[in-house]
Amino acid sequence: MKETGLGKIVGESFQILPGTPARIALTSPETLFARAGARGILTTRVYDNYGNLTTLHGHTIIATADRNTLIQPLASAREVSRGIYEMDIISLGKPGRILFRAWLQKDAKKSPLPALENVSETNALPVITSEQASQNTWQNLTQVLLGAPF
Repeated sequence: MKETGLGKIVGESFQILPGTPARIALTSPETLFARAGARGILTTRVYDNYGNLTTLHGHTIIATADRNTLIQPLASAREVSRGIYEMDIISLGKPGRILFRAWLQKDAKKSPLPALENVSETNALPVITSEQASQNTWQNLTQVLLGAPF
């Protein structure tokens, strides 16, 4: 077995070794039903300088939401596979727009690399009955998404 800076040769194959985090990507569902208990997933992908998914290398993922009245507090990220981490988004039943922000920190200090911070947006859409739908207009839905009162 021979090892290089980018990977190691095992038998006749080359295994890529993940490098230190260089950037993160953050994704959330475009929409989430504004119904108490409705769920979505906030996903953070961590990449090295070469675009390979990588481990946290001692970093911690921190994520926040700007509208805490619309969802339950975000729990700690759980690792799904190398470089992919998820957090549950759980609706409190109120409609509106939610902006998520995530970054990596080490030793309780935010990373100085701008690429280790990202944002994503989700719209918590109201759940309405057909009777309510007949009384609403698209303008009302736009008001909900922009956070304006009815």
